[in-house]
Amino acid sequence: MHTIREIEASIIDQIEVWRQEEQKQRAGSKKNQKNRKRPWMIALDGMCASGKTTLAGKMKERYSELAVIHMDDFFLQPQMRTPGRLSEPGGNVDYKRFCLEVIDPLVQTGSCSYRVYSCHSQSFVRTETLADPKIVLVEGAYSAHPYFGAVYDAVYFLSISKQEQKERILRRNGEAMLSRFLDEWIPMEEQYFETFGIREKEE
Repeated sequence: MHTIREIEASIIDQIEVWRQEEQKQRAGSKKNQKNRKRPWMIALDGMCASGKTTLAGKMKERYSELAVIHMDDFFLQPQMRTPGRLSEPGGNVDYKRFCLEVIDPLVQTGSCSYRVYSCHSQSFVRTETLADPKIVLVEGAYSAHPYFGAVYDAVYFLSISKQEQKERILRRNGEAMLSRFLDEWIPMEEQYFETFGIREKEE
């Protein structure tokens, strides 16, 4: 298990390598340049309240060519939250819509437009467009879902102790929401991690 600082350093190192590769390609002749249509893609999966969103924000501030996509924007719509779906490992996210609106177009064209779903308003609130991003960092639990296939160039997993996780959620979301995290969402995440060996996918 790596610390968040180690993962941050690893992501920075990886991005710098990609930057150097792209500079070499641009400096070479057109004949020798590799035609990489899609962006470099990173999955930042991990436990709830482990710092995924914060780390993704730091990377976005550091690298202007990096775009961040949040898995929270693919929260299940009410009609999809059936007992069968919620009992499915990795089922607590709209992975099919993520493929259709993000992964497939990024791989095929290098750009994408996707709808942002708000769990608070229970509706789509806007559309985000990524036009030819060089690097895409997908952050959030379920970002390394096996349904997406081998699309990522790097996968990272952020961990946190159970006690610190509980304390962070309490500070961030309050006592009422803490119970929902402990009773509903965290067990579903742990089922997903264990079933698909997400922790072991880390670079």
